[in-house]
Amino acid sequence: MKEAHIDADTNVTIHDVPTPKILDPHQILVNVVVSGCNPKDWKMPAGMLVTIGSCPNSGDDIAGD
Repeated sequence: MKEAHIDADTNVTIHDVPTPKILDPHQILVNVVVSGCNPKDWKMPAGMLVTIGSCPNSGDDIAGD
């Protein structure tokens, strides 16, 4: 699976990482086909948005199966 890392200068690097294992029957795994980018996606790493800074994964705007 691919994972994007965004640093404080908003440089993006793509990494290959293992697909997570689902261990809880209340969780699902979504195969993301397309994703979007919003202003919060680059404002938070740049330090311009602190309201969701404590959220480890605020990703959204995806389409998949």
